[in-house]
Amino acid sequence: LKEKYSPRIYAPMEEIPVIEGKSKPVQPKGVLSKFVSVLGKTEAVPGILPLEEFSSSWMKAVPTNGHTPGSTSYLFEPEGLLFVGDAVNVKGSEASVNRQFSLDLEKAEESRKRIMSMSGVTILPGHGDSLKI
Repeated sequence: LKEKYSPRIYAPMEEIPVIEGKSKPVQPKGVLSKFVSVLGKTEAVPGILPLEEFSSSWMKAVPTNGHTPGSTSYLFEPEGLLFVGDAVNVKGSEASVNRQFSLDLEKAEESRKRIMSMSGVTILPGHGDSLKI
């Protein structure tokens, strides 16, 4: 997408060195997560801009670290849609932290609580069902 469309790409400061290929991602501790990380090969993407420089009247970045150091969710305010990625998984009416794939369980749980304390939003996770809260 970057090569074809040349968009400006923003990411949290903690994630930029990994995205640009300047540092290796922190490896999860679980056996399954280590296995998956070996299979997942990525290409470096240069020229990432700090998320702190992004501004929008309709989208808000919500820090939800724990899955990764800079894990961030994105709230599309007019629609009340919260894209949480891997910050939480949703099954039925429950949102939980994926213990196998989160690097910092304590921060991940704090982020889950932050997400669940929001009202009038629909959570859209990377895995599982959507959940209106």
